[in-house]
Amino acid sequence: MATLSLGNQTIFTQSGSDAPVMDANVNLNNVNLNNVNLNNAIFPQGFPIKVTHFQGTETQQVYGAANYDYYNDTYTTNANQNTKLLIQYGIWYEMNAAGDTLEMAVSLDGTDIGVYKDTQSGIDWNIWTTAQTITSDLTKNTGYTIRVYIKSITGNVVVPRNGASPNWTLTITEIAA
Repeated sequence: MATLSLGNQTIFTQSGSDAPVMDANVNLNNVNLNNVNLNNAIFPQGFPIKVTHFQGTETQQVYGAANYDYYNDTYTTNANQNTKLLIQYGIWYEMNAAGDTLEMAVSLDGTDIGVYKDTQSGIDWNIWTTAQTITSDLTKNTGYTIRVYIKSITGNVVVPRNGASPNWTLTITEIAA
């Protein structure tokens, strides 16, 4: 076992090729690393605070139906400061004729904040579409309803595409405002 010491105090130990382990008694600027608490931390503007990822493999097919929810849930923001949310979403789908359209949207508390529309020029059975939007500043420690859904469909659009795994994804990145 290897040790790194300073002034007869052990800083790190390492066993074989394992990752080094910092000793529990090491202090940095009078902060014991074993007792670091970020519950009251304030992060600099633009700093990603939390990333949450969802995905699904639903087999339901939607032909010309709107208001199909991929995700509809409450997200509670950071307790210590106002933030923004970067919302990225994607789906597999297929369009079976020229002129078919698909419009998917993300809403925050019932108001659409991002809409993506695809109009097909011919038959395409393997379409992966991603879109993203960012919210304005959100109030700290507040629950917001986020919904990713099919806003409208015309023609013969298959959503979500069968056989794709996952056939939809959603990533929410909370960013310090």
